[in-house]
Amino acid sequence: MHYAFYEVTSDCRAASIDEWADYQLSQTAAGRTVQGNIAAFVALREEQASLGHTLRLILSLGGWTKSTHFSSCSKTHANRQALVSSAVALLDRTGFDGLDLDWEYPVCCGLDSNGVDPADWENYVLLLQMLR
Repeated sequence: MHYAFYEVTSDCRAASIDEWADYQLSQTAAGRTVQGNIAAFVALREEQASLGHTLRLILSLGGWTKSTHFSSCSKTHANRQALVSSAVALLDRTGFDGLDLDWEYPVCCGLDSNGVDPADWENYVLLLQMLR
C-alpha cells in the first residue's frame, strides 16, 4: 500500500506535508487507538499479518505537486546524500517497508515551479543507486 505524498524540501529532506495527520491524529485502527495515519497503517499491517496476510507499506515521495526540489536535490553528491539519509531515517521512524520516488518529471514537463536540469536522468540514476 502506498501512502502519498511526502515532499522533498529545499534543503533536500524527505518530509511530511501534514505532521498532524501523519503522527498526531487520534483514531481507531485494527481495534485500537493510535496516533496518526502512519500508526494506523502499521496497525493494519500487523492485523493483516496476524491473519496470515502480507501487507507492505510504501511511502511515496514527490508526486505532481511535491517534485519541486527533486532536480536540485539530485544534482550533487552532497544533496543526494542528504536526501537519502533523510529518506532512510523517515523509513526508520515510520516502520514502513519501502520508498516510492515519484519524481514528476525529470528533465521537463512537470509543474512550472519544478526545477529541471538536462542531467536529471543521470542524476536520478545516481540518486537511486545511492538509495539502494
